[in-house]
This record gives sequence, C-alpha cells and structure tokens, in this order.
Amino acid sequence: MTQVEEFYEEDAAVYDDKRFKGFSGKYEARLHQQYLQEFLKHLPNEADLLEIGPGTGRFSAPIAGQGHNLTAFDLSHNMLKEVDKKLERNEVNREVNYVQGDGTSLPFSAETFDGCLLVNVTSHLPDADSVLEQISSILSSGGYLFINFPNLSGVYHPVGKYVNYHGKSVQEDVFSRWYSYNEMERLLKTNGFNIVDEFGHMITPRREFPLLNKGIVYLDRLLNGRATRRKSGYIFFIAKKE
Repeated sequence: MTQVEEFYEEDAAVYDDKRFKGFSGKYEARLHQQYLQEFLKHLPNEADLLEIGPGTGRFSAPIAGQGHNLTAFDLSHNMLKEVDKKLERNEVNREVNYVQGDGTSLPFSAETFDGCLLVNVTSHLPDADSVLEQISSILSSGGYLFINFPNLSGVYHPVGKYVNYHGKSVQEDVFSRWYSYNEMERLLKTNGFNIVDEFGHMITPRREFPLLNKGIVYLDRLLNGRATRRKSGYIFFIAKKE
C-alpha cells in the first residue's frame, strides 16, 4: 500500500468534516459545485465520464444525478465506499461503475470517455505529465478535462516552495506537489489539450479562524476577476482535447 493510499484509507470517514464543514469549507464547496456545473455544460446528455479520485463523491452525486454515465476510479477502497454511501443518501438511482486502481496506470481503452475529472489529485502525482498523456488517450476527440492544482505562481508561493522542497503537504503527512500556472498550461498543451475556461479561489485554513477566514473569502472575491485569477491559491481548468 502506497503512502497516499494509506492516508486516504484512514481519512475517508472524516474527509468531508475536515475540509467542508466550517464557514470557509462550505464557501469552497459551493464554488467547486459552480465550477463543476460549468464543466458539465460542455458535455452531451448521458455523457461517459471518468472521475479520478472522486473522494467521498461530492461531484459523483450531482454527475450521476444529472443522468451521466460515471466511472469512479480511486486508489482507496474506503473512499469508493464513501462515494456509494453519498449516492444512496442523495437518492441517486443511476448505476455507477466503481474501479479501484492507481491513477498513474489507467486501465481503460482509447477514446472511452467524453470527459474526465481530475480534482485534488495532481498534487499527489509525482509525474502529472504521464497521467495527462493517459487521460488524453482515453478521451474521445473533442472530450473535456476538469482539472485543478495548487498554484505555485499565486499568493501562496512561499507555502508552495516549502511543500515542493519537503515533498509533503503542510497540513497532512502525505506526498504533495504544487505547480505553477505556466507549468500546468504547458503540460496540458503538450498532451493535446486547449484550455477553454479557468477559475480560481484562495486556500483557507482547515481550522476555523473567523476573522482570518472571512478576510480570505473577501480577498478571494476580489481576486476572482480575470486579470488577477492567476494569483489564486487553487486554479481550476476546463480543457478540451483537440
């Protein structure tokens, strides 16, 4: 069992409470759902989608609930169980295909999917280029990728430098890596993707510090303009395979 797999096997039951329960966590969760809906607008009805690293299913439930055909692919067996529980709680009746495996070796045929989600995963990849190459292969021509990454070019640059130097997250003892905006843009283009939309938001502490977190949310709203979005803590891209 790899370090990342072991971490998420243990973290599965408390994942949502640790990340999306407080004021700032709920704010981020709302933003992510808005970004997801923008991604889904690019896809046909009943699209075939691959979600790599679905976590506890916060995207899986609305995707399947809107009638898309979803394959949930995760390194952690416990995380896949959490996805299934969330679909049941949300009364999503559409069948989901669960596959446990390593995201660095995708077991799917070429041009299988209309779209792919890679959210909160790139930071755990030692070689994102290889994974993006595989995703490009399994997407159909004109397919879409929804991807995010912690932004080394943003206002949290010193934090990102620390993470990359030590090879682990600041808040958790697990492998982590940050990417600059230009680096991720280059990796996508190298693997045949064209960025069609982008979003960004600040990173808020897991612990609740009311004045600090509200200040960060206020700053986040200022940074969300096109001209300053590249300074956000997290960047989300919608990219099309050309």
